[in-house]
Amino acid sequence: MQTSRELSIAPERRDAEATPAESRRALGLALGRRAEECADAVDQRMATAKWVGKQPSDAYLRGRREVTWFATMLVARWLASAITPEDAEMAWGSLRGRLAAEEGLSIINVARGYLVWRDVAIAILEDEARLQGTPNAVLHQALASVRASCDAGLMRMNAEFDRQLHAVSEERRLFEDQLRHLAFHDVLTGLANRALFGDRLEHALARQRRVGETIAVMIIDVDDFKAINDSLGHSTGDSLIVEIALRMRSRVRSADTVARLGGDEFAVLLENVAGMDAVLETCKRACEAFNAPFTLADRTLPVTASIGIALATSETERADDVVRNADVAMYVAKARGKAGYVLFEPGMQLAIHDRMQLKTDLVAALRSGGEMELHYQPVVDLTTQRMIGVEALLRWRHPVRGLLSPLEFIPLAEETGLIVPLGRWVLQQSCLQLHEWEGRHPAARDLTLSVNVSARQLSDSALIDDVRAALRESQLPARRLIIEITESMLVRETEQTLHVLQQLKDLGVGIAVDDFGTGYSSLGFLQRFPLDILKVDRTFTSSLDDPQRARLAQAVVRIGQSLNLRTVAEGIEEQAQVEHLQELACELGQGYFFARPMATDALEDLLREQAANTSD
Repeated sequence: MQTSRELSIAPERRDAEATPAESRRALGLALGRRAEECADAVDQRMATAKWVGKQPSDAYLRGRREVTWFATMLVARWLASAITPEDAEMAWGSLRGRLAAEEGLSIINVARGYLVWRDVAIAILEDEARLQGTPNAVLHQALASVRASCDAGLMRMNAEFDRQLHAVSEERRLFEDQLRHLAFHDVLTGLANRALFGDRLEHALARQRRVGETIAVMIIDVDDFKAINDSLGHSTGDSLIVEIALRMRSRVRSADTVARLGGDEFAVLLENVAGMDAVLETCKRACEAFNAPFTLADRTLPVTASIGIALATSETERADDVVRNADVAMYVAKARGKAGYVLFEPGMQLAIHDRMQLKTDLVAALRSGGEMELHYQPVVDLTTQRMIGVEALLRWRHPVRGLLSPLEFIPLAEETGLIVPLGRWVLQQSCLQLHEWEGRHPAARDLTLSVNVSARQLSDSALIDDVRAALRESQLPARRLIIEITESMLVRETEQTLHVLQQLKDLGVGIAVDDFGTGYSSLGFLQRFPLDILKVDRTFTSSLDDPQRARLAQAVVRIGQSLNLRTVAEGIEEQAQVEHLQELACELGQGYFFARPMATDALEDLLREQAANTSD
């Protein structure tokens, strides 16, 4: 900050009969003498003002006083003809830059600071003019100089504001375009997603009915992918999925559709193929994509895949039937030793029987209640890295198949409607478990509990009663329960979802949107819902070193901030991700870096450890 010695104005002798130039100079000298008074007045008015956006700190207000003094002395020198208008113009540009940079304050508040200073400086000049008997013409000229200097700064800020507004609008437009693309494409690979694949298959079947072309669907499932993911981590698993996608694209025609249906499952739609030989030739090329090992994270991995193929042969066949037949053939390929392809035949009932058996086992497991168990994954404050909540995750300890993840049985539960009683059990047991922990562990008394709710549950009229009963039985305060839904559920059932979520909100329960960024939700759309938390999908978190993905993750966090929602980043596996997310102002996180989903005993050990660290 410049000092008074640097901006001093040398006094000048005044004759009894002052000329207009001398009167103007006298006003400039007077304004310079009263610079401290001007700064005091601006300081008082700015300190009591209502601010737009970020509230300024005391350090900013102190700096503002010094800048006001500088501005006053600058105009005083101008009036006294100690500098040229061009010099003053350049100095104002420098001053404006300093003001805008102070504490990251918004341009709107900086502009208001100019206006406050202008009003105070004008009041002082008018007061001095009365005391000195300054001619009106000279006073008007001096006032015009003050207004001109202020207007010059405001014009610069208007231009800067327009530039920033355009940049924000462009960023918003690009983000909306990206979300629109994500509605029909897989984030990780860029391939078509399940929705786009189904749409193209429906159109292909419609053409087949008209012109009789041959259509085939291939379902490709990576063999033993779960073991790769568990042993090497999700980051390596994601890299493998991306490499597989690239190889698959290179093995089919440009007119064919390659899609990622989810997890490690891919699909290929072959349209207008020249008969069975052409279909089988494509299958061979797809298998050859796995002949060479994959090099990932300095590791060479031999990877294979099982492929099922189904032809659309009947005019009445639906898209779901073709995909299901290809899926059955894929499971047969796995049963035959994996690393190969199988063409669907009507006699293939083994996979269907297996599916029906799993359904029967699921019903029995729900009745007995002894095979289902809950694991819990901590939710962590990224700043303190302390556990502030847990997410309840369901596991099925099958008597024959071992411990099954939700991906292996939840789709079946949703399809059959068993998800409703299953979800009710998860809600009741997890609330009771948290209450039980509270009695033994002081560290559990402030934990939140996140419970996932499916689309079937959200549309079930009994959900509100189930939540109310679980809270009553466990004596858990409603504010500590968080119901998680997916972004796609918001889009699919707008009015019904809004009604149910509002009822949950009225109970005092928190509401989180899981997997945010994988569907298409505009900012205006999200504002309709009573949300509390946005959970950033792990596909964004895992690629923060990629500038484009990092910008997308930042945009998702900003959406949460603009709606006053807390943000939780999923899938954190490295310290670098934590640091990057902190830079993005993401508050919370969960992932293998902090802890894997764990059984109740292991979670209790973690609570004891956290309590011990607190006491230390």
